[in-house]
Amino acid sequence: MLKRLKNLFKGKKPPAKPPGVQVNRQSTLRSDYDRMMEAITFAEAGLTSYAQELLQRDRAEPRKILVVEKGEGLSPRVMEYALELAGRLGSALVILQVVSVPGGLKEPLPLYKQHLLQSQAERSRRAVQEYRRQAEAKGITIQHLVKFGDLKEALTDVHRDIRRIELVIAGREVQPEKLEARLTVPVFHIT
Repeated sequence: MLKRLKNLFKGKKPPAKPPGVQVNRQSTLRSDYDRMMEAITFAEAGLTSYAQELLQRDRAEPRKILVVEKGEGLSPRVMEYALELAGRLGSALVILQVVSVPGGLKEPLPLYKQHLLQSQAERSRRAVQEYRRQAEAKGITIQHLVKFGDLKEALTDVHRDIRRIELVIAGREVQPEKLEARLTVPVFHIT
């Protein structure tokens, strides 16, 4: 490294790369953000094929839209927008429902609290079924997650475990400042 710097200061050029070798820099967070904003603009304008083409560049696995809701139910406005945008962008949907637990999640959980959590998770799964059918009709894959506890912890877990989340759509009950502090992707708050 030191030798390269000395040669650079002396005015010597680095050796030319062999023919057939191409060097590409990885895209930066800013360029990914700009590409996503451009794709969303074209998708909302109705130019879906161009929006999908923008997002297909450098694609290793499908890009995802994270839908964040608090509680057992899903907002129809949020889900309609998420399904429409996912269809236009060719993205998968990850639906995260965060359910708060009175008294916290201390181990071991009493039987009544275990039953309460299981019934809440089941109601959340039923709430997603209609949207799952709509998504399948449009060719959109849906992954549904139910997390119990704090929104910040749930977002940290999901953001760590699920790759290629391109943007977040949040419902009315979710406070935008909590989301933006934990994520480095665009957040759309639907009221």
